Order: sequence, then C-alpha cells, then structure tokens
Amino acid sequence: MLYLPINGKYYYLEVYNMKHTGYTISDASKHLNVEAHVLRYWEEELELNIQRNELGHRCYSEKDILLFQHIRVLKDEGFSLHDIKTTLPELIKRKKLDKETIQLFKSRLNSAALVPANSDISRKKTDNNSLKQEDKLTQFKEIMDSIISQAISNNNKQLSEMICENTSERIIKEMNYLFRTLDDDENTRIMQLEAAIEAAAGVRLKSGNSQGLNVAATLENNRKKKHFFKRKNK
Repeated sequence: MLYLPINGKYYYLEVYNMKHTGYTISDASKHLNVEAHVLRYWEEELELNIQRNELGHRCYSEKDILLFQHIRVLKDEGFSLHDIKTTLPELIKRKKLDKETIQLFKSRLNSAALVPANSDISRKKTDNNSLKQEDKLTQFKEIMDSIISQAISNNNKQLSEMICENTSERIIKEMNYLFRTLDDDENTRIMQLEAAIEAAAGVRLKSGNSQGLNVAATLENNRKKKHFFKRKNK
C-alpha cells in the first residue's frame, strides 16, 4: 500500500498486480475506501466507460482503480464532479497526482470561471445598449402615431364638413324635384276636373238650364283662386 501526502492529507493507493484480470465493484470499493453506490454515481456523472464481464457485472482495471483514486483525491480537495469532468481527459493520462498538479487544476478552473463573468458583463452592456435603442424606437413610434392621429382627426373634420355640404345640396335638389312633381300632378288633376266641369256646364248652358250658369261661375272662381295661389307660392 502506498500513502500519498497532499496538502497535509495522506491518501493511500494500493499497488495492484498489473496482470490482474479485473476487480469487481466490491473489490474496488474496499481498495478505494469508497462506497459501491458512490462509485456507480461517479461513473454515471463523469460518463466513465467501465468494462463489463460476460454476466454484465462491472469489471475495473488497474487504470480504472487509479482514475477513481485521483477522483477521490480531487473530491477531498473540494472539487465538484463538474470540475473534475473538465479535467478528466488529462486526469486519465496521469499516473500520479501531486500537490502541484492539483494547484494547476484549481488555477485553470478559476481562470475559466472568470471568462463567463466577463462575458456576462459584456452581455449586460450589449443588452443595455439594445434597450436604449428600443427606447428610442418606441419614442419615435409614439411621436409618429401622434402625428398620424392628429392628421386623421383634421381630415375627418374636413371630410365631415364636405359630406354635410354635399348632403344638404342633394336634399335640396331632391325636395325641389319633389315639389315640382307634386305641382305637376296637382295641375293635371285640376285640368282634368275643369275639363269635365266645362263639358257638363256647356251642355246645360245650351239647354238654357240655370244650373249651368252657376257651374260656370263656380269654375271661374276656382280658376282665379288657383292663379292666386300660384302667384303667392312664387
């Protein structure tokens, strides 16, 4: 068994027989001092490719055991599985994990963490600029809407006046036509009535009937009244 001191802590790593065909999850758990369910969880989260035997059971190689030992060391140093996953390609290649290597991994993670922060600041500035542009566009749109609304209002007023004027002229023309039509009809009826009366009166005048004289007098009075009303209407 090999004890590996890192940052004042001692980690043990058993020296395995490289000719060993493989270890079960129980064997790996004992060698690494890590619960079996934890090893399965690490395997899933880090997407590790652990070989299986003909029965479908996990079969850990010497490299797998060494890799899990490195993972355990980094976990004890405060690394998250997400952090470990970013260093996994290099971690797989390493046969040892010393203090300098762990510090190097930490430095890389800290530098990577600063990039998103700077990106967030830049994105916020870009968003603020976009908001300012949107505000300007909104103000411009409001001004244009106000101008257009005022123009439509003024045009509506003018259109209303034009419509009222045209409508009044049309109504007057139609009323004049109607009155002329009524006058013509009335004149026609009066003329027909006068013709009938004259015909009757003429017959009676020839026979010397006194009633014919009265009818003729009445007809004359009606003619005078009709001409009087026409002059008055004019």
